[in-house]
Amino acid sequence: MKSSSKKIDKLLAKQSIYSMLLVFFTGVMLLFLGQNKSIFKIVKNDNKIYMFYQNKIIAQTSNSNLAGLENNVLISIKQTKASFLFNYFRNPINVNISESDQNNHPITSNFDITTNNNSSFFSVFQDRDRYTSATRAIDKGVVFSNQIKLLSNNYSLTIRGSNITEIHIDDSQYSVFLRPIWHLDGHLIIGDQEINIPLQSNFIFLSQTMMQKVGLNMILASIVYFFCLFLIIFYTFIANKIFKQVTINKFNKFVNLLRNISILKLILVIIALLSFLLTLYTSMIILESFPHSQDEVSYIFQAKNFQAGQLYGRSLPTPLNSFFEHEFIINQDKWYGIFPPGWSTLLAAGITINIEKIINPMLGLTILLILYIFAKTITNRRTSFFLIASTALSPFFIIQNSSYLSHTLTCLLYLLFFLSLHHKKLLWSGIMLGLTLLTRPYNAILVALMGFSYLLIFQGYKEITTNWKKFLLILPGFIICGVLFLLYNKLLTGNLLITPQLQYFPGNTVGFGKRGSEWLMDFTPIMGYKNVTINFHSLLDTLSASPYWASIFPIFFLFLPTKHNRFRKVIIFLWISIIIQIVGYALYHYHGVLFGPRYWFEVFLFIMMLISLGFDKLCETLSQIFNKSSWISDILIVAFTIILFVTATINLPKIIESQKGENAMVKPILSQKLTDKSIILIDDSNRSWQAYGKYLVFQSPKLDGKIIYARNNGLDNVGKNKVPIPNTSLQSFFPEYKLYLLDPITFKLNVQ
Repeated sequence: MKSSSKKIDKLLAKQSIYSMLLVFFTGVMLLFLGQNKSIFKIVKNDNKIYMFYQNKIIAQTSNSNLAGLENNVLISIKQTKASFLFNYFRNPINVNISESDQNNHPITSNFDITTNNNSSFFSVFQDRDRYTSATRAIDKGVVFSNQIKLLSNNYSLTIRGSNITEIHIDDSQYSVFLRPIWHLDGHLIIGDQEINIPLQSNFIFLSQTMMQKVGLNMILASIVYFFCLFLIIFYTFIANKIFKQVTINKFNKFVNLLRNISILKLILVIIALLSFLLTLYTSMIILESFPHSQDEVSYIFQAKNFQAGQLYGRSLPTPLNSFFEHEFIINQDKWYGIFPPGWSTLLAAGITINIEKIINPMLGLTILLILYIFAKTITNRRTSFFLIASTALSPFFIIQNSSYLSHTLTCLLYLLFFLSLHHKKLLWSGIMLGLTLLTRPYNAILVALMGFSYLLIFQGYKEITTNWKKFLLILPGFIICGVLFLLYNKLLTGNLLITPQLQYFPGNTVGFGKRGSEWLMDFTPIMGYKNVTINFHSLLDTLSASPYWASIFPIFFLFLPTKHNRFRKVIIFLWISIIIQIVGYALYHYHGVLFGPRYWFEVFLFIMMLISLGFDKLCETLSQIFNKSSWISDILIVAFTIILFVTATINLPKIIESQKGENAMVKPILSQKLTDKSIILIDDSNRSWQAYGKYLVFQSPKLDGKIIYARNNGLDNVGKNKVPIPNTSLQSFFPEYKLYLLDPITFKLNVQ
């Protein structure tokens, strides 16, 4: 018995050291690969501005106004006396000042600039050896704050901001580094020259930065892993003999209480309800029950078509249809959203009974219930507890379920597919697979591959080949949904095999080559790999309210040795499913990050299940070390629950609040009420999709509402070199409507 225990101890130490070294050296490798140089550099010298790309001049001008920074930017200014005015920003801006004192010791000062929902200005300027920041919200005056005294001339200033449309720079010497982040379609206007930022540069910088950060995280994880290993070995060889009896006596009453399963269920119910309330708060207050992406605008628009009893609206005759153009919406004879009908159909039902705002939060609560049933079926109660508790309070889970995106519904369909597959309800499995096809067709292919791997792992190849006829029961439900999918394509595009998405942008397919939506680019395997790094970094940031290195590394406990690896098949299935989803979307040209790595959301639950199995493996290993004592497992459950609640209380509100104004989208409020039928022209709507998109969601596809929202002069942000259309031509089509022009800054209406 003792020799067996010693053998386990040696295996534990040996395997843990191997795992720790693997994580550490992977982190070092990623850290090395993450070294990068500045991509863009703007330098002013002798009253001229020069723009460099990879150390080559690509533009120059004498104009000191830079415009068009409609993506996230990072600006570094080194040893300069400069004044910057950031115009029209919505998201928080962070300012970091690094300098050295007289003894060359580094000193860093930070301050964050936040704004309300109105457009705001922000400036940083140096005066009398101080840096001063100032913010000015429209119609609310100027506020000066955060004066920081400089101790020497050896300093640098770093400013991070997002959705900034202009930068005005004074006449002093300066050096600026621009690094576009997240968006692919960055561009600058310098003087009269418009500079398109090369798409690959975004991937290069972002992936290098992510690799660097992930590398540091993995090195930190290995250190924590080593610390845990030290504690385990210390307790095994030393403390076990001294403190074991005292510890057991101390926790004995508490352990007996914990063994009552109903208490754990009560805790899970409380956590699930808390998650639901947080999701409602995020959806209604933080995100204002309002879309924040082109996808969501398209889903809502198509849902309104369905709610009006039609598959599509009727476009106005050319060129008047240009007044209502929007990304991801087809407006040529037929007027409809480009995405599959599944999610929009459910949204339409919600709009009909006025509950569309809470559909995704309700689906999220349902996911927790089905996930608990599924996890308890294929694992155990302890793993299920870890899984539900950590998933319910995950920022990624809460924020994604607060949106109008289709991933929550698809995630639920994934779970129902595998649950019915496990219980051999093959007809229901086919229906769930078919509904996935109607919601996210590409995901239907991926989940079908996962389902096949599930059958191979749990049923076996011999069972499948011997009783293949019974598996045909999957087909009826899938075929019915497939026919509906093809018929939908035929009615909208005129071709069974051409989806509205492909009609809108034929380059929006998986695989390498010329790919894109409104743009085309040479999508390569390296760019696909970099998409994976982008999503992985986003996952670390949103997975848990705990520090990102701590949230993922319990997976490494799966390497711990035990006598009986009870869930080997489950672990293999989860890894295969995760790899299928990740590789599947690595073949797609866009990383898709919004509210977290949304293209991974459907298998996010499987990642959480692996983490939970890691916790379970730790409990099992420690139980063997302590002579099969179960009290250590109960203590870990208590500790896990306390840590989860503490970190959620401290960090979750901050993470949720950070989503306010995401993607520069805030719910608009008109400055005056209108009593007559009115056409409101959205000025400046040729600069970004948000300018018009935030009003289109209020639009009836039949254009029969009291207020009609249209683009000023029919100009949109996608079409290039379009000829402006007189607004009077639109009014002649709607003679009973009055015409107003909306000021994008003051939100006041001016009669036309």
